[in-house]
Amino acid sequence: MLIPKTDHVLGDTVGRYRLLGELARGGMGIVYVAAAQGPAGFSKLVALKELRPDLVEDGEFLTMFMEEARVAARLNHPNIVQTNDVDASDGRHFIAMEYLEGRSFYHVLKRFAGRGGFPQRMALSVLRDALAALDYAHEVTGFDGQPLGFVHRDISPHNIFVTFEGHTKVIDFGIAKARDSSLETKTGILKGRASYMAPEQLLRRADRRSDLFSVGAILFEILCGRRLWQGMGEIEILAGLTRGEVPSLQTVRPETSSELVEICERALAVNPDHRYATAAEMRDAIDHYLWSSGGAPRHREMSDMLLQEFETERQSRRLLLEGALMRLQAGDSSTTSPKARRNRWRRCSRATTCRRWASSRSSRCSSRCARPRARRGCRRAAPGPSSPRSPSSAPAASPPTACAIPARPPAPAPVASPSSRSRSRPAPSPLRSCAPSPPPRPSCRPRRAPTT
Repeated sequence: MLIPKTDHVLGDTVGRYRLLGELARGGMGIVYVAAAQGPAGFSKLVALKELRPDLVEDGEFLTMFMEEARVAARLNHPNIVQTNDVDASDGRHFIAMEYLEGRSFYHVLKRFAGRGGFPQRMALSVLRDALAALDYAHEVTGFDGQPLGFVHRDISPHNIFVTFEGHTKVIDFGIAKARDSSLETKTGILKGRASYMAPEQLLRRADRRSDLFSVGAILFEILCGRRLWQGMGEIEILAGLTRGEVPSLQTVRPETSSELVEICERALAVNPDHRYATAAEMRDAIDHYLWSSGGAPRHREMSDMLLQEFETERQSRRLLLEGALMRLQAGDSSTTSPKARRNRWRRCSRATTCRRWASSRSSRCSSRCARPRARRGCRRAAPGPSSPRSPSSAPAASPPTACAIPARPPAPAPVASPSSRSRSRPAPSPLRSCAPSPPPRPSCRPRRAPTT
């Protein structure tokens, strides 16, 4: 869902993007939905991933964030979220990606868990598309024709996105590893979720087959309706991986199809040499099962299933975004927070303190009107007691004059003494003007010699 409260003021400009709402938070970044604006009312929604402000000064996290941007910019596949821009503005580092309408595979499985589970054929189709994306990432080459050797290292239902049109996208290459990567994993630091981690990742020897172990853990979850390490903490999971004690699908759910059991058991093999060699090989195995059992579902079927479940949330988010976009195009800044609007009003309220000021700008009151007495509203010279104001005897409109308020009775003018060193000032006027008085002029009279 769209989260309206964020660390930054909504409506803020980050580079050439305007923030509209927050989509999600992670350990390293915050994902917003933003609008890229251009001439002639052009506006396009993007997903803006920003490095968390408290991590900007950390060189390691900044390097990891830029490494993700570098990896994602090289990948161009229908089943991988597209990266459009990478930039930094005013100390804020961000990655602009395509905006997708849908839900993560984790939320889809969680929503359908209480209703008999997500249809198995559709879940297998999601895994098949994710494997196609991984095969492309594993095989992609650089400009010199050499394979870059990308390894995602964090494949899980959280990082597989299912759109409302029925398409699958692999997201979040935040800890992906490439052959030419400048980032080294430190000893004692694990990268990835323990629930979907391959045993060799504990020894920092991850390769493309490590991603296939993670896909096998997701397949186990689809077929059993529970996680691979259900009910275990992270320490227990790491201990089981170290000992090579991975739960068996045949033991947990013996009634599962033998073909699916073989696919899952091979993907979850403790020894990487006993797994599928490539993601394409595992994808072909799933394809063979789907076509032998009735065929893969169409995207339209999956779309109808998801919209039936998430249509209310989808329309709610669309209304919020359309309203925010209309206000931005109209030049309204109501997307900013109440605090920002209050501060802006305070900055300009001093020039409009007087409520009854003439239409001419030259007759506005100056900042001296912002005294406690004047905040109740400045008035022009009030009529005397002998001439009360009435509709019939109202004075004719006079030219715009400086706004004035009644002052206290003037004190008697002091008598100038012959020994005064400066000219005496005239007595103050009964009405004190809001305009600042000019500074006193220096005396031109020569100083007298002291008399003895």
